[in-house]
Amino acid sequence: KINEIVSQILLARSSESVDTPCIHMRFVGNPGTGKTTVARIIGKILKEKGVLRVGGFFEYGGRDFCGRYVGETAPKTVSMCRDAYGSVLFIDEAYSLYRGGSFSVDYGREALDVLIAEMENHRSDLVVIMAGYLDEMKTLMEGNAGLASRMPYVIEFPNFDRNQLYEIYVSMVKRQFKSEDALFTAAREFFDGIPDHILNSKDFSNARFVRNLFERTWAKASMRCQLDGSTGITIKR
Repeated sequence: KINEIVSQILLARSSESVDTPCIHMRFVGNPGTGKTTVARIIGKILKEKGVLRVGGFFEYGGRDFCGRYVGETAPKTVSMCRDAYGSVLFIDEAYSLYRGGSFSVDYGREALDVLIAEMENHRSDLVVIMAGYLDEMKTLMEGNAGLASRMPYVIEFPNFDRNQLYEIYVSMVKRQFKSEDALFTAAREFFDGIPDHILNSKDFSNARFVRNLFERTWAKASMRCQLDGSTGITIKR
């Protein structure tokens, strides 16, 4: 998908008769599915291909653009966008800018309007990636009639399955510590035992869940090593 986007941009820039396409994107999926990581990689690729002149990465939450009082939101949003010219502006939980209904009249709506203007006026020098839950992101697109058309690329990030979660855990352990095979047998049993309704839950944190498990594992191992007087940590079952 990214190669397709880059090819389209390069073709447009090589021909005066072709308009530069919008390259802003929507990342939809649950927490811990790799949205931020992939956004960083995209910034590097676009820099290497000459699409972005700076290739930096600016990450904010949706409500970070909202001011505390009347008149603060617009200049604050413009300033944050200006910092990201030539780079990727990644907005996590972007749906918090517009939730529809009674939540539509607040500074989030104003910030969204300014963001859309910046996305259009600097479409060749700024990549905005908005990320969040699938349903909430659909609602966000209703917050401004021109938003969806300015973010034509939608990439979905599914939840990891049990085997992928296990592989992530194994890679975290092996990258930092010595370990015993029995640990991985126990880890396999643990991930195989996670109920389907948890794995498929909207609130399941995927790789973040694995990282938390890994950190608890080696915290206990470090305590054991302290009590044993060991100088190095070996993760055991």
